[in-house]
Amino acid sequence: MNDLIPGFSLIEETAKSVDLLSQMKISDYVLTFFIFSAIGWLIETIYCSLGNHRFINRGFLTGPLCPIYGTGGLIFSLLISRFWQRWYLVLLFGILVLDLVEYLTSFLMEKLFHARWWDYTNEILNLNGRICLKHTLYWGIASMCYVYVMQSPYLQLYSLIPQNARYIALGVILVIFVIDLANAVRNAMDVKSFMSKLSGLRTRLSDLKTRLTGTTTAAVDSDDVSALSKELDDLRPEDYMTIFVDRKNSGGKPRLNRMYKVYQNLRRSAEGSVAAAEDLLGEIKRHFTDDDGEMY
Repeated sequence: MNDLIPGFSLIEETAKSVDLLSQMKISDYVLTFFIFSAIGWLIETIYCSLGNHRFINRGFLTGPLCPIYGTGGLIFSLLISRFWQRWYLVLLFGILVLDLVEYLTSFLMEKLFHARWWDYTNEILNLNGRICLKHTLYWGIASMCYVYVMQSPYLQLYSLIPQNARYIALGVILVIFVIDLANAVRNAMDVKSFMSKLSGLRTRLSDLKTRLTGTTTAAVDSDDVSALSKELDDLRPEDYMTIFVDRKNSGGKPRLNRMYKVYQNLRRSAEGSVAAAEDLLGEIKRHFTDDDGEMY
């Protein structure tokens, strides 16, 4: 892999970059995390925007940062770069470690917020819909590109930034990041609240259906059915997203929670759950209606 470009020694340049890494401080690694979060956000935003023919601000945060890519940048710098003399280890560890990061991120966010933020179920060779072959290959390519192509010029440019300028930039970014993260968590908690409410409604409808099919209709009060029907009316696909609006930061005017605009999987999941609940309610109502379709 040496001297692929005339006058450019890949091994020599990579060795220099590894030496520069050894000189970095903790603050430099933190700033590197934010830099690669921004680079990852830009790449994914372009990729998703082109695919949907409209601008999509990707990421959990509102600002131009995708922390999962920043985490990847740190892993490249702290771990994978150590194996630069063996390209196959760079490829292997890039695939294994970054797949693990993506899988754990998906798992933890689902547990914390009761929602799945991305889903690769329809992709070839996926694992629980959290990682898939296509993205695994992306991680492998990214690892090779970073260590042997990007790392050296990036670190050389980074070394030109005065230390005081790095501290100032890091301080400003940290303040903005904390504010943005707090807002994102608040939005995500709204999502969690909605998904929990919807899950509870489906559970009660399922229990009601079980009681109806297992006993006589007299064992179930039609008022319970009416109450559940009213709750479901507030969660129908055309209306449910108005529950999650940001009034605090929009001058009192409702603004749709960006999580539902950015993460289409959340929208599909919510709409699917609402549709399933409507089917359950329809089956239940048939036990309480007369030939004219009126409730008893």
